[in-house]
Amino acid sequence: MPSRASATVLLVERDPSVVRLLREILSRAGFTVLSARNAERALRLHELQCTGIDVLLIDGLPSEVEQIVRKRPELKVLCLSGLAGAEWAPDMTVLHKPFTPAALLQAIRSLLGERVAGA
Repeated sequence: MPSRASATVLLVERDPSVVRLLREILSRAGFTVLSARNAERALRLHELQCTGIDVLLIDGLPSEVEQIVRKRPELKVLCLSGLAGAEWAPDMTVLHKPFTPAALLQAIRSLLGERVAGA
């Protein structure tokens, strides 16, 4: 299991300003961050990285996320959702917007199996 200092997060987000903000938060916490604008590009990038991705952080619809999970079931996935009432698969980890940087980092560390201070 990678430590957070060596873990790589693949961020899937359409909004460039959100990408910049999340990249800053994750980089300051010691994560390597790759980004893609959509699920299709994320899958291609994941294939090029040859399993070097530790966490997929995606802001997308449940159907987009499920498409990636079907093709890459080994990926640890954290969904960012601002959709009230969206129906996510029961085993999907979802972080609802708005969230704090601390909540984001805690969710990622939890997915990586790291103990979180105060948890």
